Amino acid sequence: MLAKVDAISPFSQIFGYLGIVLFVFALAYISTKFLAKFKMGTKLGQIKLIDRCFIASDKSILLVKCKQKEYLILSDKQGLKLLDKMDSSKEFESDNKDDSVKFDGLK
Repeated sequence: MLAKVDAISPFSQIFGYLGIVLFVFALAYISTKFLAKFKMGTKLGQIKLIDRCFIASDKSILLVKCKQKEYLILSDKQGLKLLDKMDSSKEFESDNKDDSVKFDGLK
């Protein structure tokens, strides 16, 4: 009796498995790019980061707009802290006419 010969060699099986793995990675990449367009996590894009100012390497001040309100938030290692809440319909008025800060230096 003759021995049964396998139609697919082990070498071609390896290429088949490698092709499947590459297909799965390509599918995952395309799906993440597609889903990123929908801004998952924020409904209708109502939360926006307006500005960020770094105070130190681990501290920053954030200006966040949500609907018609603006929030000034401190971000550090311990978490987030609300500093001020403003109504964005009101214009910002400065006491300084030239909007510059004067610094006399350290004494």
